[in-house]
Amino acid sequence: AFHAFYLSNLTVHTDLYDGVADGLRALAAAGHQLAVLTNKPGEPCRAILTRFGLIDLFSAVVGGGDVPSLKPDPEGLRACLARAGAAASDAWMVGDHCTDLAVAENAGVRSAFVTYGFGEQRGLKPTAYFASFPELIGYFV
Repeated sequence: AFHAFYLSNLTVHTDLYDGVADGLRALAAAGHQLAVLTNKPGEPCRAILTRFGLIDLFSAVVGGGDVPSLKPDPEGLRACLARAGAAASDAWMVGDHCTDLAVAENAGVRSAFVTYGFGEQRGLKPTAYFASFPELIGYFV
């Protein structure tokens, strides 16, 4: 019952941070391969991206259940890299929690920590910090 309710109400109280839709489109237009790696179940994540009209911007969307292990295990990030045709040395993991920083470290990719999220660093050191999504976009575009 929970699964059915969750799937039918995915975006009832969900919204994008300011600048995210335009920023993702700008990254894609600049030639960046985009992917999503989340510990949330993959099926609802892909449905949310579809409802916001963003799914086509991503080479890969990997969530819980799509690979056997969750972040910080690097398997999901490696799957994203493979689907995007990207090397770890060319990739960035952007996130707001220590699991994002740890998976980047475990997969050998650079990391960007966004300070406006709800997570914590827990002593891990990202490659870069960003206080807003537009600031992050300005760095890469």
